[in-house]
Amino acid sequence: MYGNTKSRVCYQGLHSCEIPVLQSTQQGGKSSPLMYLVYFDGLITELMNSKNGVCLYDLNVCALTVADDMVLVSFSKHGLDNMLNIC
Repeated sequence: MYGNTKSRVCYQGLHSCEIPVLQSTQQGGKSSPLMYLVYFDGLITELMNSKNGVCLYDLNVCALTVADDMVLVSFSKHGLDNMLNIC
């Protein structure tokens, strides 16, 4: 979608060399919300169907998402490993 994009890592005031980004959508780009819905909706459905999440009252909580960030939730390492394999 975008060409010649580069990134770098900043940690404790130090900056890495530029890293070429081979595939992405730009943050705030017009297609970003659509790409999120297309990709994350199916992924969250698969994660919920795996039953590896945490039961909170009558809800199966497996992933918390905000914008393009996701946190996987499970009571066990085995459950997290299963969800990572789905991702």
